[in-house]
Amino acid sequence: MNGFPDGYLLNADPLSGAIGRLGVRSMTSDLNKALRSAHRANIDRYRRLLQTRLTDNERQFVERRIAEEQQALQRLADGNALDSVA
Repeated sequence: MNGFPDGYLLNADPLSGAIGRLGVRSMTSDLNKALRSAHRANIDRYRRLLQTRLTDNERQFVERRIAEEQQALQRLADGNALDSVA
């Protein structure tokens, strides 16, 4: 075992900084897909909450969370994935 998940091998060129046969781009792409999916699921859940009886404060909170999730989703679309993780 080389300390990497199964299917990842240390690249033969240590100066390239790339990881294994799947590579860094694949890992980043997978992360972006997972983050987009999570943000969409959160937006859907918050929209369902808006269909229920909420106090004014609760409604404002949920609407604010939807806006924040949409902003995070937009950052991912713009290529700033690390900003939405933080």
